[in-house]
Parts: sequence; structure tokens; C-alpha cells
Amino acid sequence: YLSGLERVCFYLADYFQKNAYPQDHVIVKQSYQTIANHIGVSQRTVVRAIRDLRARALCSMNGKQIRISREQAEGLSKIEF
Repeated sequence: YLSGLERVCFYLADYFQKNAYPQDHVIVKQSYQTIANHIGVSQRTVVRAIRDLRARALCSMNGKQIRISREQAEGLSKIEF
């Protein structure tokens, strides 16, 4: 069983891996609600997880869109819970 934060980390790391080549960063185009539906958590859980990840410098924001650099994606893959 994965926590909401773990699910969001896994989703973002996977999204980066699938969409980053050849750039060094990726903008997640999905809304918080779409991400929540995809990973089976509430939108509120996604918002809280993103806020926590931003505090840890593991993602950044472009308006309402999530931005992940290559270094941040590596951090997402190695995060300790």
C-alpha cells in the first residue's frame, strides 16, 4: 500500500521518464484532478503532495502546471518516506 505522497512521486517520476526525451525538463499537462483519478487518490491529496514536493525542491510550478527537471526527477525516484 502506497501513501498519497508516494503515489504522486511515482506518477511524476514515471511521467518524466515517458515524456522528457530530449529535453532536460517536462511540464505536466494534466490537471490535479486528472492525476488524482489516475493514481486513485483525492485531488486534495495531490495538492498536499505537490506542496510537500515543492518544499523539498523536487518539483516547481509554471502557473498551475507542474514542472520537473531531470535532477528533480532523479530526486523523486530516490525520495525517502
